Amino acid sequence: LVGFMQYILKKLRVKENIRNIVISGFLGFYMFLVGFSASVMRASLLFVFLIINKKLRLNLETSRVLYILFLILLLINPFYIYNLGFIYSFLTSFGLIIFAKKIKGNYFKKLLLVSLIALLFSLPVTLLNFYEFNILTILNNLIIVPLVSLILFPLSLLTFLCPFLEIFLNLGFNILEKINLFLDTFKINIIVPKINIFFIIIYYSLIYLIYKKGFKCVAGIGLLILIQKISPYLDFNNYIYYLDVGQGDSSLIISANHQDIILIDTGGVINYQKEAWKIRNNNFNLADNIILFFKSLGINKIDLLVISHGDLDHIGYAKDIKENLAVKKMMFNNNSYNSNEQAIIDNNSKIIKNKYIGKKIAIKNLNTLINSNENDSSLVLKLNLAGHNLLYMGDAPKKVEEQVRNDYHFNCDILKLGHHGSNTSSDVDFLKAFNPKLSIISAGRNNRYNHPHKETIATLNNLNLEYYSTKEEGTIEVILDKKIIFYAP
Repeated sequence: LVGFMQYILKKLRVKENIRNIVISGFLGFYMFLVGFSASVMRASLLFVFLIINKKLRLNLETSRVLYILFLILLLINPFYIYNLGFIYSFLTSFGLIIFAKKIKGNYFKKLLLVSLIALLFSLPVTLLNFYEFNILTILNNLIIVPLVSLILFPLSLLTFLCPFLEIFLNLGFNILEKINLFLDTFKINIIVPKINIFFIIIYYSLIYLIYKKGFKCVAGIGLLILIQKISPYLDFNNYIYYLDVGQGDSSLIISANHQDIILIDTGGVINYQKEAWKIRNNNFNLADNIILFFKSLGINKIDLLVISHGDLDHIGYAKDIKENLAVKKMMFNNNSYNSNEQAIIDNNSKIIKNKYIGKKIAIKNLNTLINSNENDSSLVLKLNLAGHNLLYMGDAPKKVEEQVRNDYHFNCDILKLGHHGSNTSSDVDFLKAFNPKLSIISAGRNNRYNHPHKETIATLNNLNLEYYSTKEEGTIEVILDKKIIFYAP
């Protein structure tokens, strides 16, 4: 934008000082126009600061001017440090400034180097927030950046002055959208589990090495990312996550070395019919957080997705999860499929019944009842993992608990209580029979059903059973080895 204005004003033979005042004034208006977004403020104010640096003959390096601007903006608003646009903008700008002398060659070679430098400096921020990146981004920029910079952006400015050009601008944006959709089909997303401070220190040390020794050292960054990516496969612990999905149910089980990835239910929202004025304008989808959490653990596929029954608070996010992660197999209860279950059945996942034998885990359904009531037919799962027996009750009521108690006898290490701690489940005789070492309740904060029920809590307390609830603790992590280690982040 500045370059375009400078070109026009030079053609009009406007003096440099006047040009700078006009452009600075326009940038002030532009920042106001876009709501003082952090990245636009960085770009606009850097231009103004560089003019001041030049006119006052301070002779400060551009990188130092950028650093001063960074400090000033943080003093004005310390919360900018949490703004991704702010962080991306300063990191990539800093990288491009210090590598400026190495950006040589024709237009496309320079563009390739600019894209590579921007990617290298911003990648840790991307991994910290999204846990994945597209390795074809640099090549995509060779197509997208010229189209936007050389055609669409100038055309948008001309359309502002000459509205009759809007038809060509719309055509340009339609072409851009089609190109984006085309490139998206060829993306190669690399999922990298959550990085730590040591990764970041080593990473930027390698960036410094690239600065000193040249781009051949990029291979070191590739090796670092590869080590981080395979690190979950070197973990010999078994993990169970009782996910905080609000008033729903979802559990993620990861066996040692990521040999088995099992998801039991997905959580979901039960939508009640409301009048139009009562419907909130809210684009938030908890499924996005669940998928992001899986990626933070380095998970890109699920070996088995178990749906205990077809109620939305157990299956509601299954479609979103299947669209983002590969699901090899699915297990349903023995009822005929309801509409919620039919919506997620496709040819990509094999459907199994009642039993699953994985590499490190064995799962058996203890309730084969067929009933029109989904809760009565809910899967009741016995899992054996690392020598421990786990029992998942789904939404099974007390009569199903009685049947399970009469038919099966085994030591239970961890019990996932039925029906979110409702008083329709967790019968005292059932709890006495299995006497779990640890009990888990999945319920949402301020839920309309008042789960877990005070009667259930009283029963657990009377039997002196240790229990935790996602309502109070959030997502609950259990690490299984020869003994149970409990964490409640």
